[in-house]
Amino acid sequence: RGYIERNGNRLQKLKGIEIFVIERVQRARQECLPVHDADIRRWAFNQAKIEGLENFKASAHWLLNFKQRNGISLRKIKKFVCTQKILT
Repeated sequence: RGYIERNGNRLQKLKGIEIFVIERVQRARQECLPVHDADIRRWAFNQAKIEGLENFKASAHWLLNFKQRNGISLRKIKKFVCTQKILT
């Protein structure tokens, strides 16, 4: 009964946060927007507030594990391969 009143246990809430953040990352990639570590942490922290997880930190260790679990890696842009031309 307690879990139902609190909308699930801690593990279920963490799973909900992860699903939400994965969807946000995928949406940003589809729109060709850059996603930084700070963005992922901010999305997770805001969703934790919504889920009711008061002691969630979105720490660097959580971020590292999240990125490894979901196959997200750092991509540094070193040079531009092509440029877009503005047609007038």
